[in-house]
Amino acid sequence: MNKICAVAGCKSVTTKRHCSKHAVIAEKANKQRAKARAVSSNKRYDPKFKAFYSSPEWKRLRDIKIRANPLCQDCLVNKIIKPAMDVDHVEELKSNWSLRLQYSNLRCLCRSCHMVKTRLEKLGRQK
Repeated sequence: MNKICAVAGCKSVTTKRHCSKHAVIAEKANKQRAKARAVSSNKRYDPKFKAFYSSPEWKRLRDIKIRANPLCQDCLVNKIIKPAMDVDHVEELKSNWSLRLQYSNLRCLCRSCHMVKTRLEKLGRQK
């Protein structure tokens, strides 16, 4: 079945998604995205970090911290009361592995504050 190329502005008729001119460009872009996903996946699922977050030591310390500080520490600064759901490392594990079980390097955050903090850290690492 004939159709118009999927690239905006291209009027070429093709039987596939892209015309021959844009198929090469699309394939290259797909390969770059796949490569970026693989790199991201490897960083995100590093076995060392996965093992740490599954360890009984981390789970025990996380539970102790959340019981001691049941409210989001960032929200409290802004006079908002929200339950803490996550225990966050103040200094990232990637930058200082030795502080992974240091009680003073942990703080309790609600899910939204933790997501914002994590996103800012990722953006900072990309620069």
